[in-house]
Amino acid sequence: SPMPSLIPESLTSIRTFARRYFEELYARLLRHGAPSGNGGRGAVVVFDDYHEIPSNSEFHDLIASGLDSIPDGLRVIFISRYEPPSRFVRFKARDKISIVGWDEIRFTLKETEAMLRSVFNRKEKHYAEFLHKKTQGWAAGLVLLGPGTADEGMNRDEPPGMEDVFSYFAEEIFQYLDGRLQAFLFKTAFLPEITTSMAEALTGMSDAREILSELCRNNFFAVLHSGEEGQTYRYHPLLRGFLRSRATDFLGTTELLSVRSRSAVIAEGSGRIEDAAGLYIETKDWEGLSSLIINSARGLIAVGRNQTLETWLMKIPRSVFESSPLLQYWMGVARLPFSTHESRAYFDTSFKALKGREGSASAMLSWAGAVETIFLERGDFSRLDWWLSEVDDILKGPASITSGRVLTSVVKAMVEIILSRRPFSPENTPWIKKGVELLTEDIPVEEKLAIADPLQLYFIYTGDHLSASELISILESNPAISEASPLARIRWSLIRAVHTHMVDVSPDDCLKYIQEGLKTAEDTGVHLLDIPLYQTGAYASLIRGDIKTSEEFLKKMLPLVKPYSFFDIGNCSSIKLSHDLMRKRYLSALKNAAKTIRMAFRTGSPIPIFLTYLGMAQALIGLGRYRAARNQIEKARKIIKDTRETNAWSWLYLIEAYLLIKKGEAGYEEHLKRAFEISARQQHLNALHWNPEVMSVLCAAALEHGIETGYVKALIRRRNIPLPKGDHPPADWPFPVVIRTLGEFTILIDGRP
Repeated sequence: SPMPSLIPESLTSIRTFARRYFEELYARLLRHGAPSGNGGRGAVVVFDDYHEIPSNSEFHDLIASGLDSIPDGLRVIFISRYEPPSRFVRFKARDKISIVGWDEIRFTLKETEAMLRSVFNRKEKHYAEFLHKKTQGWAAGLVLLGPGTADEGMNRDEPPGMEDVFSYFAEEIFQYLDGRLQAFLFKTAFLPEITTSMAEALTGMSDAREILSELCRNNFFAVLHSGEEGQTYRYHPLLRGFLRSRATDFLGTTELLSVRSRSAVIAEGSGRIEDAAGLYIETKDWEGLSSLIINSARGLIAVGRNQTLETWLMKIPRSVFESSPLLQYWMGVARLPFSTHESRAYFDTSFKALKGREGSASAMLSWAGAVETIFLERGDFSRLDWWLSEVDDILKGPASITSGRVLTSVVKAMVEIILSRRPFSPENTPWIKKGVELLTEDIPVEEKLAIADPLQLYFIYTGDHLSASELISILESNPAISEASPLARIRWSLIRAVHTHMVDVSPDDCLKYIQEGLKTAEDTGVHLLDIPLYQTGAYASLIRGDIKTSEEFLKKMLPLVKPYSFFDIGNCSSIKLSHDLMRKRYLSALKNAAKTIRMAFRTGSPIPIFLTYLGMAQALIGLGRYRAARNQIEKARKIIKDTRETNAWSWLYLIEAYLLIKKGEAGYEEHLKRAFEISARQQHLNALHWNPEVMSVLCAAALEHGIETGYVKALIRRRNIPLPKGDHPPADWPFPVVIRTLGEFTILIDGRP
């Protein structure tokens, strides 16, 4: 199987990703390593040219994370021109690093003499002394100067240090090469690695293969590498640096620009987009760079290289960048994991520029991106209204979108809008239907799960549990989920957790999926869904009456909540409200309900507002403030008054019936009848702020009046609803065990002999 890939979701916890990556690398190397003296296996990891990494780069932190977990039997070697970076200080302090420096690796005079004899058959001791002094033991210099004449330059001053190496190349080596080879080297120096076909295209020389092979055979700072892409050649960094620095003098400005441009095009065509981007930037070819970004951005984002994309975009002059809506769109995508506010600003500008262009699918991608930023913030969902109004004249249902890629993004955005702003609108049907259809079509599994997440919540909140279950069945048959990205696998755990909590009402299964999702998050460093996982775990624990575990989930959730995420702040208070209702702390419940309702109004989402009104009504009933409770129930009724009868109506009727029972008033039977008819039809088993004692009273009353007795008895057994308090339990109550001693002795378990 392939090594773990960096993805956008890993960017916020990239050190965790690095640690896991190295652990997997070490394990694989040791499995296939050479036998070691202790009976196990050994392996070596080499980081060559480590000096290429800037001293202030965060890359050193990632490497240091990997060094923390080096197992026995494995060694790591760094080849660099510089001292270890400051991030490695802790390893030096623990005596985990041994440094082999310049003094250890440079040739001694004796070694210089031996090398000259064996490689060049040069036995003159005075020549060896001269070269050793001139190169200071630099092996590459010895290779370059070894064939020279013994008396040549013997009386010259000491050569300059390494900082003058380019002049050294020019004066001592390069001037002796023929002009054709010099031209070849200059024209092929702008790519870090080349193939023979690339060299032919750049130089026009049909014998490029022979030239490169000769350079390698003569160890002329060229090395042949074989990999998945075939054979490639690399020049020594010093030689390549020299060639690039002197190219203008040799080629001239016009020819140099042409060579760089051709190098960029060839690099892009061969998939070496980073090399191409660097050359486009060097030559200030902003049109070429823009085209490269637009063609390559999706692939970069897919492997988590948002910051690479952003860096390239930042190189483009402001006037060019601002004139291209597509570049602004991709800047929005690049910034999305780091700043939804900045990301939305780019999507906004891009959308406005593209909207007026007939048939511009990119406008809808920008629109969907902006919607995504609002949904991710989990704050003020009312801002979605403006975005929806902006496409009223464009968006005439799913059929109006012809591009498959655009359709997926737009459907996902529309389902998010429906869930957040208009869950009970009759206009939802085409979009919801298309969302379900996409789950069965040939699109990436990551996109399917991203659509399924809000789609399932829509079905649950609108009472369509059968469709929610069908959605799970469709996804369970998809084998690609096990190989999906970490975020997709975590999302799948969350989807199943929500389903087993709200539909199946199986707290043990729910908590199993919660832990599965959290473990994947910890292993991969992808923590974007931690809050909804903790939230679902907190509510699921209450099904078992386990307030302590629920509080532990809430405690983990609280530090993650951002100050602008009104939905999450409200959920924290809502969980506390449920705790208070179960503990009969009604004054505290009112306080938490008040905070929840404030946050719910700030989200602009009707579902949390509706549910909190009913939670507040329960607290007021507990305090005996029946008129105020009635007021909250009527507020909830106004939200759903124009909708079909769903579980929202069922829960409202139940709270209304409970109010009448507590007041000792007649008429509650009709509310019970309507509530349990709806619940029986959809087999509802759960609701937010479920209170076992409240349900005990309501179920007893339903059995007393013969209301949906089969469903009510099943509900009592499934939810383990306690017997209502009182001296005379309901005659029809489904006790787990019934022993009859009058007449024939009978034992019934769950109603069966």
